[in-house]
Amino acid sequence: MAASTASGPEGDVEPIIIVGSRHGTVTALGARTGAALWSVTTGPRLGTLAHDGERVYVPTTLPVGTVRRLNVVASGRSGRVGGYPALLTALGAQDGGILWQREGWSIHRTTQLCLDGGMLLADAPAPGIGDALVYGLDPRTGDIRWAHDTGLPWGFMQRLIAAGGGRAFVWEEHESRTLSALNARTGNVLWRHERPDPQVQLSPEGKLVVVGTNTAPAGSVELTVRNAVDGSVAATLLSGDRPIALTDDGIAYVPRYPNALVAVRIGERAERWRARDIEPGHLLVTDDVLYCAWLTQPPRQLAVVAALDAHSGQQLWRWHSPAHLVSLLRLWGRRTPQVIVFALSRARRSIQRARDQHDRSIVQREVIHGQWRRPASLLNDFQIAAGWGIVFVATSMGLFALRADDGRLLWHALPTRDLSWHASAVSPG
Repeated sequence: MAASTASGPEGDVEPIIIVGSRHGTVTALGARTGAALWSVTTGPRLGTLAHDGERVYVPTTLPVGTVRRLNVVASGRSGRVGGYPALLTALGAQDGGILWQREGWSIHRTTQLCLDGGMLLADAPAPGIGDALVYGLDPRTGDIRWAHDTGLPWGFMQRLIAAGGGRAFVWEEHESRTLSALNARTGNVLWRHERPDPQVQLSPEGKLVVVGTNTAPAGSVELTVRNAVDGSVAATLLSGDRPIALTDDGIAYVPRYPNALVAVRIGERAERWRARDIEPGHLLVTDDVLYCAWLTQPPRQLAVVAALDAHSGQQLWRWHSPAHLVSLLRLWGRRTPQVIVFALSRARRSIQRARDQHDRSIVQREVIHGQWRRPASLLNDFQIAAGWGIVFVATSMGLFALRADDGRLLWHALPTRDLSWHASAVSPG
C-alpha cells in the first residue's frame, strides 16, 4: 500500500492512496472518499509499491521458480542459482497510464522499492540471471544512475533492506556477510557493518539505525543503535530490547511480555511509560501519536488498531475489524456476494482435502461456520499507513479508512480480491 498526494495547491487535487493485490492488481483510490479512480493489472506477484505524487512504481516478478540456472564458483562456493523474470513499471498517478518499464531478472520472488534522496531505489530487475544488484534509478525515466553489486546470490536474498535520510542499507554476500550504508544519490559506500543480523530498524527520517551483530555462541545477537551518517555507536541495547520502532531523537518502543509496549530512551534502562493490552505487530510513529496494529489470537481473530499518546502512552482510541455477521453485512452491503465468493474460494483446498478423506459434511460446515462468517479467516497479514489525518488499514477484507483523531470509520473499500501481503509506504507529495 502506498499513499501520496499529487502536486498542486492544497485542495486542488484529491490525495491518492495506491493499493495492491497479491494477484497483481493495482488500484488508485481517493484517500478521503475511497472512490476508485483507476485500476491496472500489472503482473502475478507484486513487490513493494511506491508513490511520489506523480508516478506509481510497481515491481512484479513471475513466481515460476527457477527459470534458468547458472553455475557460480566464487569465494570457495559453487552451486547453481536461478532467477525470476522481473518487471518494474512506472504508472501515471492520475490515470494509471504506463510511463516507462524496465525488464530483467530478480534473485528474489518479490522486489523491494524505496523512494529516497530523489532516487528510486530497487533490488531488481537485473540484466543477468543470478546478478545481485541494488540500483539507484531516475524516477522520471527509469534510467540507471548507479548500480551496486551486493555479491553472490546466497544467504539473505532480498538485498535492499531499508532507506531513509538519503541513505540506503543493503545486505552483501562477498567474502563475508556485510551490511553497507550507501549514499542514496550516488551509491557510494558510507560505512559497513560486519557480521550483521539481517533485521534493520530505521528511525522515521533515517537519522538512527538499529543493527544486530551475530556473536558467539551461535544464535546470540548484540544490538546497537548507530548514527546512520557514519555508523558510530550511539548506544548498546540489551538482548531483549529489540525495538519495533525508533524515533529520530532516540526513543525506542520495545514489546514486553505479556501484551505490553514500553518506551525507553536509548542508553537508559528506565521506562518512560508502559502501555498494557498491546500486541504491536505494526507500529507507525508520528511526533505526537503512535498507531499500533495487530491481529488478536484465535479463535476470535480480529485486526486491531490502537492510537497512543507518544509522550505518555495513554490510549486515545481503539478500533477493531467487524466481529459479527450483522456488522459484516452492514459493512459489505451490495458487495456481500463478492466477499462470500472470495471467502469460499479460499476454502477450496480444505474442501478438496476433506472430500479426498470422504468427509461429506465439509461444505455444510463451511457455509454455516466457515470463511464468510469469520472475519479472521479473511484477514491474513495486514498493513497500516497514515496521511491527511487518516489511518489506512489494508486487509483481504478490504481497505478501512479511520479518522486519526478518534478512530471513527470513514469509509471501506473492496478495490481488489486481496489487499494483504504488502509493505506499507507513505510518501509525501
